[in-house]
Amino acid sequence: MAKEKSISGLIDRKIVAVSPQTSVETARELAKRSGVGTLPVLSHGKLVGIVNNDHLKESIDGKIEKIMKKPVFAERDSDVKKARKMIINNGLERLPIVESKSSMICIGTVSSTDLI
Repeated sequence: MAKEKSISGLIDRKIVAVSPQTSVETARELAKRSGVGTLPVLSHGKLVGIVNNDHLKESIDGKIEKIMKKPVFAERDSDVKKARKMIINNGLERLPIVESKSSMICIGTVSSTDLI
């Protein structure tokens, strides 16, 4: 059986992200301006949460830390099939990629279209 292709060659290293202290309004504007539907929430480069357009639409005011969800991510060497399943199961457009689960350092994202 052939090994599934790794996502490592598909990682977009230009990360569009917010911090827990970012206002919901600012995050909404950033997502719209950048054309992304999923924003990783980073603190000192580490992935601490995730928000998507649905979270941003449902919230009127406040900080991202109040609406962010538990981080959904894949590790750098994860296979395409696993990453695709995570995107589909969590309704994401982009999946944050971390160097390792122990470090949680976000190194980029992969988009749902990259994994088709």
